[in-house]
Amino acid sequence: MRLLAIATVVGSSMLVSSCGDPNAGLASASHGPRNEIGSTCAAMASRKWNATLSRVNGASPKYLLNVVGEVDLPTPGYTPIWKMGISDRGNPPGLQLSLTFDPPKEVDAQVVTINTVRYSTEVSWSRLRYINVVCGDATLSRIPDIGG
Repeated sequence: MRLLAIATVVGSSMLVSSCGDPNAGLASASHGPRNEIGSTCAAMASRKWNATLSRVNGASPKYLLNVVGEVDLPTPGYTPIWKMGISDRGNPPGLQLSLTFDPPKEVDAQVVTINTVRYSTEVSWSRLRYINVVCGDATLSRIPDIGG
């Protein structure tokens, strides 16, 4: 009788402790394994960020901005979505780029995948003081001194 009571108490405490966060230690359906970057970014890690500015051919005073980096995502099939944010009024200016990810449409294995993400656009600046690449509530990279 006493052994049965101890087993019940242990079982109850385990149940109570697992009720705190139902996803604790588990992959969530939307973002996969826990990430180190930020709670609102699908990317779990990032590295190898680089940016270049090159003159566009022709008489136009435009430049082509290229930004490249690597991100770890919880499953294959995520689609990167870039949005050019604000630039400050410095000379040369600084720029913020926002990166978000559309989740895969199909169910896939939860396997961390390394993805190269790229962004290109025409700009009028020949130099940038920095580019902040942000994803959700986190800064993935601050790339200094682009162009020149």
